[in-house]
Amino acid sequence: MTKPPSDEPLPLFDHILRDYQRDAISAARTDWRAGHNNLLLEMPTGTGKTRTFCLLPRDGARTIVIVPLIKLIGQTVSAIRTLRKCEPDVEQAGSWAVPESEFVVASWQTLLRNDRYKKFIGKVDLVVVDEAHWGFTVQARGILEELAAGGARILGCTATAYRSDRVSLLGFYEKISYCYGLRQAIDDGYLVPPIVKVHYVKSVDLGGLAKKSGADFQPEELDRILRSEDVLHDIAGLIKTHHVPGQPALVFAHSVKQAIKLRELLADRHGINASLVHSYQSDEDCQNEMSAFTTGTNEIIINVGILTTGWDYPPLSEIFMAKPVKALNKYTQMMGRPTRPLAGVIDGLHTKEARKAAIAASAKPFFTVHDLTDSSRCHQLLTAIDVLMDGHSKELKAKIKADLGEEVVIEIADIDQAVAAELKAEAEVARLEKEAERKRRSGLVVGVEFGTTIRDPFARADRDNATRRCWRMPFGKFRGQPLDSHTIPNSYLEWMLREAKLSPNWKNAIQLAVEKRRRSNKRTTVSY
Repeated sequence: MTKPPSDEPLPLFDHILRDYQRDAISAARTDWRAGHNNLLLEMPTGTGKTRTFCLLPRDGARTIVIVPLIKLIGQTVSAIRTLRKCEPDVEQAGSWAVPESEFVVASWQTLLRNDRYKKFIGKVDLVVVDEAHWGFTVQARGILEELAAGGARILGCTATAYRSDRVSLLGFYEKISYCYGLRQAIDDGYLVPPIVKVHYVKSVDLGGLAKKSGADFQPEELDRILRSEDVLHDIAGLIKTHHVPGQPALVFAHSVKQAIKLRELLADRHGINASLVHSYQSDEDCQNEMSAFTTGTNEIIINVGILTTGWDYPPLSEIFMAKPVKALNKYTQMMGRPTRPLAGVIDGLHTKEARKAAIAASAKPFFTVHDLTDSSRCHQLLTAIDVLMDGHSKELKAKIKADLGEEVVIEIADIDQAVAAELKAEAEVARLEKEAERKRRSGLVVGVEFGTTIRDPFARADRDNATRRCWRMPFGKFRGQPLDSHTIPNSYLEWMLREAKLSPNWKNAIQLAVEKRRRSNKRTTVSY
């Protein structure tokens, strides 16, 4: 990515910023100077969004940080205290912040209650929206618009600057000032690379689910399938078979009912004790379940919508996707949970080669994604491959997934190699088609009603040997043969129509040749 121009110095704490974090801060400031007000920063989980937005405001600027979950308030306060050497105010429940404070941390839930946000209008210089994709409701947008009208600049920070319901964040935010992708962070040695294991679970049949473009599945319909006896046994068996003893593992379940039954089945059938967290638990129960996991009492933790955002646990090295997902932002957030390297592994290393070598030599050289796929193939589901192929077309992603097949183990290098091979093949087909088209055009006589030829009147007649103009195979083992030649089997032409990437002209020519053969076969068939 080209670094944006900057005509002013960055803060004095440059030494604790990574290169891409400095670039993000510089890009936002450049866009604000250019007249933009509402900006987005997109950075993957584990790359320090909190550090970036904490160090962005200049000394004396009045900043309010809005977080989507109450549990994130403590983390954000701790980060500000450590990085900016000041004590932030908190607007939460019985705590009331002074609007003019240098830093205020609040949740959406608190600001929406009794219009508590109104006291900050005209009193803050910068509004930072952490996890900007989360809870972006009409009410939340209204609050931001009022704060902006009061003179505040808005900065949204997220790992996924898009939403499953296709309500673009850019409807409010004017532009994405800086984007640092997951693949780039892995290639730069800041995040741990994944190994993807694709599992074909026959009992997961989504054929009866309603198709809805963009949005995720209907929760009730999907839950009915995932709580069936066969599916639960298959998922539990998959976890038992593929979980590496001693490695902390996270399971993403669809519903509380599915998660409870899965936990019981793991314990009763396979002797595996798993923690379970979900939003209907009391704080005490949730803390006890988390403690059993983080202390190693339980190696597996099943969660329902809790550990998708704002949870950092670097030792995590396995994730099991026990729910089909259509929404890219959800899948990206889930896959981002185990990407962090172990504490201290890359500290003080200034080159990507050194960081990648340190990760490879650490106790966590990679993490494993166990991908649960749909047996019906009637829905456009997302997988880890889609996330890792960011920037490629849907058609290419689908082709690569089909080529890689089922029940396979895939590394990033395998995906890159498959992409390179597919792009090379497409380029070769395009070259051959272009060459064949040029040859065809060179043989055309356009706009001539009758022509003249000069020949020796004493030469023998050559009508029977005249060159026949026709479509000929441009490539393959039958290259140069006329399409209507019987040396080319019908099955080969039919295969080309089904599988080959053909231009409209070639597709039409082959289709005509196939139909001509079919008509010819009908005429020569004798009926008794």
